[in-house]
Amino acid sequence: MVQVHVTQKDLDNNNGGGGLEIYIEGVVGNTVDVDPCPVFIENYKGDIRICIWNDTQDPQIIILKKQPVK
Repeated sequence: MVQVHVTQKDLDNNNGGGGLEIYIEGVVGNTVDVDPCPVFIENYKGDIRICIWNDTQDPQIIILKKQPVK
């Protein structure tokens, strides 16, 4: 198992050039991209988003629920 620990600040992509890309070898993400397929995690406009390409031009986007501030 591989574990990567990042902060929301590490994932800041509000001005472009930020975020975290993970490549999975042997998987094609969409009809344009070639192997390996990226999974992209970003902090964009206050949302932590996971972007996954699944044989389409546009990614499926999952927005993670944030932990309440204590």
